Amino acid sequence: MRLPVDTVLPELLDHLRRHRSVVLEAPPGSGKTTRVPPALLDAVRGEILVLEPRRIAARLAAARVSHELGERPGQTVGYQIRFESVCSAATRIRYLTEGILLRSLVSDPTLARAGAVILDEFHERSSPSDLALGWIRRLQKGARPDLKLVVMSATLETPRLRAYLGDAPLVRCSTAMYPVAATYLERADTRALETQVAGAVKRVLTTSDPGDMLVFLPGATEIARAHSALGEWAQNRDLEVHRLHGGLSADEQDAALRPGKRQKVILATNLAESSITIEGVSTVIDSGLARIPGFHAWSGIPSLQVSKVARASAIQRAGRAGRLRPGRALRLYTRDDFEHRPFSDIPELCRADFAEPAMFLKTLGLRSTEDLELLDAPPASVCEASEALLYALGACSADRLLTDVGREMAKLPLHPRLGRLVVEGIRLGAIAQCVTIAAILSERDARIEHHGRLPTRVQRDADGGASDVLDALWRFTHAQRTSPQSAGLDGRTFRAVERARAQLSRLVPASGATGSEATLRRAILAAYPDRVAKRRARHASALTLCSGATGRLDPLSRVSEADLMVAVDAEVQAGVVVVRSATAIEPEWLLDLPLLQSKDAIAFDKRTERVERVRSLTYGSLVLEESRTPPADEEAAAAELLREARGEGIERFAGAARLVSWRARLEVAHARDPTAGFAASLTDGPIRALAQLVRGVRSFADLEVADWDSALQEALPHELAEGLRRLAPTHVALASGRTVSVNYSADREPWIASRIQDFFGLGNGPSSAGQPLTIELLAPNGRAVQVTRDLGGFWERAYPSVRKELMRKYPRHAWPEDPLSATPTVLHGNRSRRS
Repeated sequence: MRLPVDTVLPELLDHLRRHRSVVLEAPPGSGKTTRVPPALLDAVRGEILVLEPRRIAARLAAARVSHELGERPGQTVGYQIRFESVCSAATRIRYLTEGILLRSLVSDPTLARAGAVILDEFHERSSPSDLALGWIRRLQKGARPDLKLVVMSATLETPRLRAYLGDAPLVRCSTAMYPVAATYLERADTRALETQVAGAVKRVLTTSDPGDMLVFLPGATEIARAHSALGEWAQNRDLEVHRLHGGLSADEQDAALRPGKRQKVILATNLAESSITIEGVSTVIDSGLARIPGFHAWSGIPSLQVSKVARASAIQRAGRAGRLRPGRALRLYTRDDFEHRPFSDIPELCRADFAEPAMFLKTLGLRSTEDLELLDAPPASVCEASEALLYALGACSADRLLTDVGREMAKLPLHPRLGRLVVEGIRLGAIAQCVTIAAILSERDARIEHHGRLPTRVQRDADGGASDVLDALWRFTHAQRTSPQSAGLDGRTFRAVERARAQLSRLVPASGATGSEATLRRAILAAYPDRVAKRRARHASALTLCSGATGRLDPLSRVSEADLMVAVDAEVQAGVVVVRSATAIEPEWLLDLPLLQSKDAIAFDKRTERVERVRSLTYGSLVLEESRTPPADEEAAAAELLREARGEGIERFAGAARLVSWRARLEVAHARDPTAGFAASLTDGPIRALAQLVRGVRSFADLEVADWDSALQEALPHELAEGLRRLAPTHVALASGRTVSVNYSADREPWIASRIQDFFGLGNGPSSAGQPLTIELLAPNGRAVQVTRDLGGFWERAYPSVRKELMRKYPRHAWPEDPLSATPTVLHGNRSRRS
């Protein structure tokens, strides 16, 4: 059967003879996965490694190419995936998952047997794919200039990729097998996803010859719900409904892919998005959703969120319908929604947990991503979080080099956490149990599903509800002796764990020794040292994690008593870490771990607003022990109080009105003598005053009652202080013998306020530095009757009318007709007497 990509193979081979790298862009179903690798057999020497994003794609592609060559898989063409290798000494084309390639690089970093590497469906931008690309590019520039590279996808942002590959030539196959017509919803559908899918399947069946249907859903949970929603109705219509996702066995996956005698509806995750051609499918129903891995660097918790797929993925999905005849794609979202989506997803390397890629780089002798030129480097926060985790696991030293423990971990095909668990199991003499726990935790379904109470025959007296993980271990151990059903386990999950356990067991020393419950809990702590959590109150579900994050323990967790625990399985929901599976730990187990710190510091208690000496034992953000006493180091105490008080704002302690007056007074002095240097003290003065006042005191309360007037004055250099007293005095004396305060503010000239009788006999008012002061002349009740800077003018023009009003209101007071000839008076109560 001739495929569209066959037309561009000569051009591809010609470019590959003259260049190290070639980029191939070809639509879904054009045959690139099965036709390009065999086309290279005569063009390169050595093995041709074809990297596939998923195990099912590697297995099916190898089978297809073997069939076209008239052979069985394992001869010229083979495949290698987790738990399975079908290859031989004669194998020239090896389809393998990206993770398998990274593992092989550890033992063969130059890919000595390979002549070419093909990265298929590169648009998915998985972390292993990006790392493989970066390492191959490094080899081409150094140890392996002869190594050929082909990067393939239907949807690529080619200019940047080609530039990264040294201006690699682009080969474009622009013709698909058959056209695919895409249709959209007129408006968004808010019903449950399974209801939408059932409705879409029913609508498609009303059209003529819809063929088999491929329905894209986010994950196994949504597939199960849609399967149930179609249930009886599909049976009545004689439809075969199949599930297709990575958690199924090879036989279950093959059943979904094989041509059937009846019309089929295949409910699939995005594993069917690329590299897999399902014969008979001419209709795609696309939810537009997928489960996308992410990472919360602040909490250290990976995430797996249902998100909208990018346009590139939607195009890939639609292409599955045009393999054998014209097809259709019904998108369960609007055209506007589609057009506003980004063209491609953010690379996994830039959004997911980076601990495993960082470990891989270290096994190759690199300290960090900076030592490997990547197409897209992960954010600094994610890199820092991964380095911190590897250090906490004991996998690397402070200078970012692998330790002996790290080298042992690197030999295991596990996330660094689980590798550390197995290595700790070897050290503690609990190898078989820790291998089983690692197998359980590596299988998502076994890790996060709650199965209710353990059957009575599975419970152990030693297990006092101390670990959800050990509950799962006892359950699996019981299932090994009896059956999965008797232990309350799903058979498929049990088989997946058993397969992982068997593979891991071949990589570690054989041992029949078993560890106690406490030993196993310590091994789990070694794998999750950054996930220690503490209850906020006894028996409460609210937690605080050592990362500082807020957490909540799932009600189904059996860890009901322990105050300290490890959050083994968790996810972030609305900013809160929800802990699904936990393991209780003892405080003394933390003593030898890197995150434990003993501190003796001067600290400010925000609750009491006091500076104290705090001696504490902390684990990350968790306080395990603490004592508080008055500080003996006065200098350190003053510095801490100064820092906190400045952060609070000096206005709180000095009073906003006092500071306004202080600054206004300095501005008056500056205006009267601009060269004296008053301007610099406008901001510095209050800070210097605060720095003096914090000496010998311990709290905000002490600062609030301090003598700020004296402190502000003393904060000035002696010359400025004398100049300020002269140019902007705080008080002036009146002829009556009274002393009154001079008031300063930002919006008016300096002024004084005193009773009108104090100014009898004066032709001119008081002055400051030769400048007349504004006077508020007060009635006996303290209210201003006049504001003036011209006292003589007031007596002449305004006093006669003011006198009449004052005599009427205050007849017992003396109001002379001629105030200039009168003597100032001093008021006693409501009477006045001659001074």
